[in-house]
Amino acid sequence: AYDQATSRFDDVIHLVSDYKDAVGRRDEAQRQWDLAEAEAAYAEGSRLLSGGDAAQAYWAFDGAITKVPNYKDAPAKREDALLAATYDVGLSVFLSSKVRESLTRQEENSGSRWGRLGSSLDKVSRKSKIGGTVFGEAEDLLYSRLERALDDRRAPYVRLRRRNEMLSLIEQGGATADFAHYDQAIQAARSAGIPVVVVAEITEAYTKLKTDPINVIVWTTKRVDYTDEDGKKKKKEVEVRSYPLKRYRIRTEMACLLTYRIVNTTTGMTIDEGEVDAADADEVDFINWSKRDGIDPGKLKKKHGTGFRPLSSDVRTAIDARSALKSDAEMLRSGAELIAEDFSEALLKTLTYYSPGTK
Repeated sequence: AYDQATSRFDDVIHLVSDYKDAVGRRDEAQRQWDLAEAEAAYAEGSRLLSGGDAAQAYWAFDGAITKVPNYKDAPAKREDALLAATYDVGLSVFLSSKVRESLTRQEENSGSRWGRLGSSLDKVSRKSKIGGTVFGEAEDLLYSRLERALDDRRAPYVRLRRRNEMLSLIEQGGATADFAHYDQAIQAARSAGIPVVVVAEITEAYTKLKTDPINVIVWTTKRVDYTDEDGKKKKKEVEVRSYPLKRYRIRTEMACLLTYRIVNTTTGMTIDEGEVDAADADEVDFINWSKRDGIDPGKLKKKHGTGFRPLSSDVRTAIDARSALKSDAEMLRSGAELIAEDFSEALLKTLTYYSPGTK
């Protein structure tokens, strides 16, 4: 009940900050509460460590130390758990088209998020972005962001074996890394004594460009005098010159999908697998004018019946608006950064409490 006592004394202090000995008693209740929490965590860590679950034991002892620094021999026990839990994870990511083929789904699941996302990109106008310099740059960016996120947040007992090292191990096994098969990536890690390997590829990447040109005619006008049927002098607006223009509405979209598998190389069993997707888009709506003939676009008019009226606000906004769309490279880089964030979260969720030897 130390937690309840701490809370009640906090209530008293909130009402009257120096009420009797409430501060001292609150501090003692907190100390006893921390000791009880530390003892529970210590007992749990000892049970887990003796049961062979070193990863969970590490966090239990860490919790005890967080509550009460240097509680009993928890620091030493935590080091024992750390040593027992430490294992290597190979990052065999973005290796070859052969691995990509192994990870690519043969049929698109229309009910999945990717299925819904992919269906929004009309297949007729899709352009695959798998391969090429731009695609390679996006993969390199994704890997660098992934590596940084894992280095910053991985559990201390998870040791990363980097992509370049995994490529070297594949080649030491007699395969050419650029043409390595999925099984060769797993075997290379197994032969090097790496118990866990992450295999991942961008299995799909598409862009779509849709252009919708609209013909627009605008006029310059002037005011002239005239005499109506009753002989009265009046003014009216007449055209000076017409300008046929093109109004361009252009939209570009990108969608990409990363497929991954985390494998225990000793057993060959899949620890976890999944997909991470990302999308980006950009659109422009513009009319090129650039003060043609020195005319300010604010003076342009559109015909309305037998007269003229000012351009609508959306047409005025489109004149000389931004015409440059995001490039495929920009959108793929954006997708790579989004995927790296979600992919690192998925890996950390699986690897943080995993022990290769625990059944």
